[in-house]
Amino acid sequence: MKKLLFIFVLVAAFVACSDDDNGGDDKKMPIENLVIPTGMQTAGENVILAGNGFAKNCKIQLRADGSETLVDVAVTSVTEGSLTFTSPENAEGKYMVILTQGGKTYELGEVTFETKIVVGEGSSAYGLVYDEDDNLAICAVDVTGKALGEVLFTLDNPDLQVDGIVADNHGKIYYKTILVYYDEETKTMVNEHAVYYYDTKTRQGDNLDWANAEKCFSLGTDGEKLYALIADKGTDNISLVSVSSTGSETVLHTYSNIIGLSFNRLYTIGGTFVCDGNYGFCGLRIDQGSEISNCGFGFSMTQDEVAKKYSNQSAVYSYQKVGDTWYEFNCVAVDEDEGVYETSVFSFTDAASWESVKNNPTPVTKLDYDFTYAVYDAVSHLIYGMSDEGYSIVSFNPQDNSVFAKWVETGCDGLFVIPE
Repeated sequence: MKKLLFIFVLVAAFVACSDDDNGGDDKKMPIENLVIPTGMQTAGENVILAGNGFAKNCKIQLRADGSETLVDVAVTSVTEGSLTFTSPENAEGKYMVILTQGGKTYELGEVTFETKIVVGEGSSAYGLVYDEDDNLAICAVDVTGKALGEVLFTLDNPDLQVDGIVADNHGKIYYKTILVYYDEETKTMVNEHAVYYYDTKTRQGDNLDWANAEKCFSLGTDGEKLYALIADKGTDNISLVSVSSTGSETVLHTYSNIIGLSFNRLYTIGGTFVCDGNYGFCGLRIDQGSEISNCGFGFSMTQDEVAKKYSNQSAVYSYQKVGDTWYEFNCVAVDEDEGVYETSVFSFTDAASWESVKNNPTPVTKLDYDFTYAVYDAVSHLIYGMSDEGYSIVSFNPQDNSVFAKWVETGCDGLFVIPE
């Protein structure tokens, strides 16, 4: 009896082991020499998995990191040594690649995607355009399509000059104006400075009634707040201030020893500076009456720290930021009488790296014409600049440092963008 029981136990154990072995064989990865791409993949494009053993009728799905949802993708090619599938247009970040084959599923490995950047399609740009009555109108501009669009509003005084215009992330436009006229009573020329706002959602606007508008030489925004740079004649200090919707001012930082020159007026090309909450940059022009000095001005928005570089030539500085990279457009008059210009384009990551290479910079590219009033359009992924002394628009592609063909005779007197 004991012998029969022992034999029974052995047989049962053998059968169990046999079942386990069969199950293990069934779950074994069917793909040999599998290679998953490790580099960043572009969403919406094909992904190639190298390996032997992919079945013609297999299925591929993706599961985003931290998600349980499976996304079906189209398998476009299966060969003896590879499988190709098309990734979703909106894929972003890490995804697990899951294979279904022979009734079983297998996790092949992770692939990382970045959103596909389509350059040159769409626009969030707006321009200053003179209408038939010589009033300045603010209208949509499709740079790549070379067309003017809807007029948002018109400045009802043809004598007004716009000395800077920016827009925040909530559809509110801020612009500074200068009105120059002759006062008959005092027999003097008068310059009236003001900063206005216009809300594109409510289609209403008004004067901010900011007391220091006359001292302001440059406007900027990080998308949430309106900032301004102000300076007094006779002082070597420049102050960064924030301005509220009611015109109240808060001094954030004061930067000393910036100018070192007496001046009649400070101004910037385009009337604005670029900032991101940490740093700000502007192309500063110092009008001394008999001559104009040019300075690239970089500053910290969190501390009283500043970096600068003066130009020894007739140069104009414009700045823009794309992602984590800043761009400086340094436009030099080669022969100003003949209208011959050259623009060197530099890239850097912060104020420290900008200052460290200022004495021996290496441009990412050079343009054989002027490029000023730079603005970045996050819809088309292009940086626009005014050229031919303001009559043309040039599109610079920061993805590969190339330029598109000029749009000539645009009718625009300046550009800005309204973030979507």
